[in-house]
Amino acid sequence: MSVEPSSLEPVSVSSGASPEVLRGLLGATGDVVVLLNDDLSARWVSESVEKFSGWTAEQAASMGSATLIHPQDLRLAMTNLALLLEGAPPESCRTNLRLRAASGEWIWSEITGVDLRQLAGVNAVVLSIRDTSDRVNREQELADQSSRFEALVRNSNDCIIVSNKELVVTYVSPAMLRILGFDPNLAVGLKLGASVSEPDLSRLYEACDRVLAHPEEVVRVEVRVRHADGRLRQIENVLT
Repeated sequence: MSVEPSSLEPVSVSSGASPEVLRGLLGATGDVVVLLNDDLSARWVSESVEKFSGWTAEQAASMGSATLIHPQDLRLAMTNLALLLEGAPPESCRTNLRLRAASGEWIWSEITGVDLRQLAGVNAVVLSIRDTSDRVNREQELADQSSRFEALVRNSNDCIIVSNKELVVTYVSPAMLRILGFDPNLAVGLKLGASVSEPDLSRLYEACDRVLAHPEEVVRVEVRVRHADGRLRQIENVLT
């Protein structure tokens, strides 16, 4: 089964569900609630849509999906709605997409649905719409920060090593190849200081213990590290 965008084109507003049912739906969630008829026309939209998007309930219900849903997200929305109507678990049909606000801006939203067409007193597909703009923006900010950090690390002249609290290496920047002649990927999973000999190794671990005990401190320690060619190199380490 497929649902074409045209099946959600402009509709009229009339409630076929009882006031008690509608109040129950609204009482269970602070989200926007939409009831769809068998033909997928909007039977009813909760008044919370005005605070959510700037549209009145009547305006929102009279607009087609092609107007309200971002063009890049429309096919995904229709596909997931079709799956819901075919009996797929509601959780698997959860959709993240952009909806048009009255201001013309796009609101990142999460839409969940449940098919209650066979439930007396409801007889509708019930959609719940939640504003996820803040979450999406935070995720994008974190992704941007991660990209900037990765670019900084990859282009740094220094070798950057990340380890967990057990001092097992989880990341090594590409500069290790230039500085020590080792493939950075080969160091991942090894104990920090695998190429450091005593007595320098003890001093390195003492510095690590200090940083773990005092996270606000920056500790510097110089140790001799064996290069891939067998020679020892004096390396300054800055631990945070």
